[in-house]
Amino acid sequence: NVSRTFEIGTNGDYTPLTILYTTVGTAGSLTVSTTAGDHPSILSSGFNPAYTVNRYWTLTNASIVYTNYGVTATFVNGDKDAGIAPSNNVIKLYNGTTWSIPTVGTQTANSSQSTSITIPLTPNTVHLQIGDSNPSITGNLYSIASGNWATNGTWSTTSGGSSCFCTPTSINNAIIENNFTVTMDGNPGIAQSLTAQSGGKANWTSALTTNIGSGGVNITSTGDITGTAAGILTTSGGLILNKVLTSPNVTIKTITTAGQTITGTGTLANLEINVSTTNNGNIGLTDLLTISGGTFTNSLGTFTLVSNATKYARIAPISTMCGSCGFSGNFTIQRYIPARTVAGWADLSSPVANSTMADWDNELFLEYPFVGFDYVNNRPAGTNVMAYDEPSANYYQLSSSTPLAPGKGFEIGLTDDNSATSFSATTLTSVGRPNFGTINIPLSFTAGNGPAYPIGYSGENLIGNPFASAITLSSIIKTNALTTVDVYDYTIDNYRTLSGSDIIGPHQGFWAYAQGNGASFVIPESAKVANSNTALLRTTEEE
Repeated sequence: NVSRTFEIGTNGDYTPLTILYTTVGTAGSLTVSTTAGDHPSILSSGFNPAYTVNRYWTLTNASIVYTNYGVTATFVNGDKDAGIAPSNNVIKLYNGTTWSIPTVGTQTANSSQSTSITIPLTPNTVHLQIGDSNPSITGNLYSIASGNWATNGTWSTTSGGSSCFCTPTSINNAIIENNFTVTMDGNPGIAQSLTAQSGGKANWTSALTTNIGSGGVNITSTGDITGTAAGILTTSGGLILNKVLTSPNVTIKTITTAGQTITGTGTLANLEINVSTTNNGNIGLTDLLTISGGTFTNSLGTFTLVSNATKYARIAPISTMCGSCGFSGNFTIQRYIPARTVAGWADLSSPVANSTMADWDNELFLEYPFVGFDYVNNRPAGTNVMAYDEPSANYYQLSSSTPLAPGKGFEIGLTDDNSATSFSATTLTSVGRPNFGTINIPLSFTAGNGPAYPIGYSGENLIGNPFASAITLSSIIKTNALTTVDVYDYTIDNYRTLSGSDIIGPHQGFWAYAQGNGASFVIPESAKVANSNTALLRTTEEE
C-alpha cells in the first residue's frame, strides 16, 4: 500500500486529504487542492445544497497507474450546513460530466471516507464533494416526477416544486400526485403517512415492503396502487380507501398499533390484519384475507369477500399459535353460482356462524312450502329447501328461521321461480361472523336403519365446508367414517365421489358416511388451501 496525506486548506482552515493506494504499477504525480463552497455543479449531484459540506477537493492525476485507492477528506465544523447528519454523509465524484458514488467508508463528525475508487485515470481530473445522502426534512414531500421512491429527484417539499434532493423518512408525509407513478425500489420506502391522489400511483415491480407510520395510508378516488409484484404496504395508522385498486397482488397490512380503522368505499386484492383492526367502511376484497394477529371487527361498515364467474375471495388459514386471532361482527361472503337452462339441486353450506336461511332467501328463490312443482318422489312435496335427517333416513322441510350452523349441509332447489324451468346466474351472500378455528362435525349413525353406507343407508350425513376457503379432503380428520365423500356434479347428472387430496370449495355441501357410533369429521384451519376457482358442484336431478 502507498499512503499520502495532502496538507491543504483555505482561509486558515485545515482540511487535508489522505490517499491510500492499494497497489501502484507506475509511479507519477498527483495534485490535490481544496476550494471553499459547494462544487459549481452541485445541482446535478443529487445532493440537497442545504445539506452538504461546503467544500470540495480536486484531484488531478498526471501519470500514476494504480488498481484503486481509498480517500479520507477532513473538514471543519464551519464547512457543515446546519442539520447535516454526518452518519448519512457520502462522497460523490464528478468527472466533469457525471457524478458517481464510490464505496462508502467510515463517516465521522469531521471526515468522510470512500474506498475502491478507480478514477481519475491518467491524465484526468476528478472533483470530490461531501453531502448528506438523505437529509432529515420534516413535513410533506410531494412527487414531482415518476421514478423510484428512493430517488431524491422524485420528491419536493412543495406541490409541483423543485427537488428537495431527499427521500421520505419516518417524519415525512409522502404524497404521490399529479399523475406521477412512484415505484418501490431496492430501498423499500418508509414514511409517516402515504397519500395517493390526483392521478398519483404507488407502484410495486418487486416484492418489497413499504412501512407507513401512525399517519396511515390514504388512497383517494383519484389515486391508485399498481404493479404485479407481491409487495406489502404496512400501516400503523389505519387505511382510508376510496378506490378500486388496480394491483392484483399488493397486500395492505395493519401492524404495530392496535385499534386501527379502515374507512372509505373501495376494493383491494389482499389485506392482512396483524393487530386488532376495525372496519367502518364499505370495503370489498377480491383475493386473500389473512389474520396473523388480533381481531378483525366489522363495526359500522360492510366488508365483502367478493366472488364472480372466475374466482372468489378467501380467508387464509389462521394459526393455532395466535390465540387472539379471529373475527367480530358480521362480514359478507359471496359465492357465485352460474346460470342453468334447467333448474337443479345444489348442496350448500354456510361459511358464517350467526345466520339463518332468511339470509339466502335474499338471493335465492326459496319457498316454505314450495308451491307449483313436486321435485322428486322421495322429497317432501312442495318445498325446495331441505336438510337430511340420518336417524329417520329422510329429508325434512326447513323454514326461514333455520340456523345456518357451521358444517351443516342443506339441499336447495335452484330455480328462478316455482315453474322450476331455469336458474339465472346468482351471487349468493352469507352475512355473519366468519367461521374460524377447528370445526368438529359429529356424524350421526343409526344402526336400526340397516347396514352402514354403501351397503345400506345408515350413517348418511349431509354436511358442508364451514370455511370461506376451499379445503382439501385429505386434511379432514375422519373418525369411524369413510375417507371418501360424495358431491353432486351437474356435468354427469349424478353423484361424484371425492377422495385423497380432492378439493371442496366454499359454500359446498357434501355427503359424509359414518360407519358406526362416535363418528366425526374434524376440519382444522390447516385444511384450507390456496384455491379460488373451485366450481360449486350440483346436478339437474336428484338421484
